[in-house]
Amino acid sequence: MKTIMIYAGIGLALVAMNLAGIYMIVGGINKEHPAVESKSSTASTDEAPSEGSAGAHEKASTEATPGVKKEAIYFPIFPAFVANVITDGDKPKFMQADVTVMAHDQADIDAFQLHMPAIRNALIMLFAGSRYDELSTADGKEKLRLASLATIRSSMEKAYGKPAIEDVYFTRLVIQ
Repeated sequence: MKTIMIYAGIGLALVAMNLAGIYMIVGGINKEHPAVESKSSTASTDEAPSEGSAGAHEKASTEATPGVKKEAIYFPIFPAFVANVITDGDKPKFMQADVTVMAHDQADIDAFQLHMPAIRNALIMLFAGSRYDELSTADGKEKLRLASLATIRSSMEKAYGKPAIEDVYFTRLVIQ
């Protein structure tokens, strides 16, 4: 009887870990996250962040007087990207990436949201062409981040007439 209880406990633990892994791969149930605004201690603003249909953005600092650089606006792309990566072996490998872009102009973020399908497609094609052995190193991950920025900027240039996005960040990157 004691052995059966141990096996049942192990079975339940395996099922829970499997469900947690699936939950992480599909990016969770809630695809939209609330906007988060972070204010500088030296300046303040009364404007509230707007939520987009693809997610929300975070403001890193506040707008001030003309001549001072505008605030950074961070916009996470949801859902997370999941793609196969190229391997030398027979066993397939997968990559999951949470990506956030940064711009200093809300109009650029709005244009980014408008052209999201084309940008997602370009990024998925980039990620699917990545090699597992290259992504296993920090240098390879940085090269992928820079290639992602170039891909986004190129897509925005074609669709919007200017690159608009200033930087891109991987807020989560899992390769297995």
